This record gives sequence, C-alpha cells and structure tokens, in this order.
Amino acid sequence: MTRKGDQIDLYEPPEHCGQPMTVWDSADNSSRYDVVCAEDEFTVHTDHDGNVLRTGRA
Repeated sequence: MTRKGDQIDLYEPPEHCGQPMTVWDSADNSSRYDVVCAEDEFTVHTDHDGNVLRTGRA
C-alpha cells in the first residue's frame, strides 16, 4: 500500500479494507497524524504534509 517517503492526502485518505481510512492526531507525538484502518489494525504515521514516516499494525 504505502511505504516510507510516499505522500498521502490527509483530506481524502486512501482506502484500506474497502473503506476510507480515518485520520487522527498522533497519539505518540513522533508523528503528526495517524491514518488508521481500525478493522485491520493498520496505521500509517505521517508528518503534517502527509509524508509517510512509517507504517505498522497495532
């Protein structure tokens, strides 16, 4: 899907599991936003411009 260095649109987040992902303020302060697919427990951590810092599963 995405990898470090890619850029995603925070206003129209990508789909994952057939639905748009949800954008949240970062919970851990090492990124600006967490773009989350709750169903698959998958998160994309981005900076304020939507540049992907890292991805991972909860």
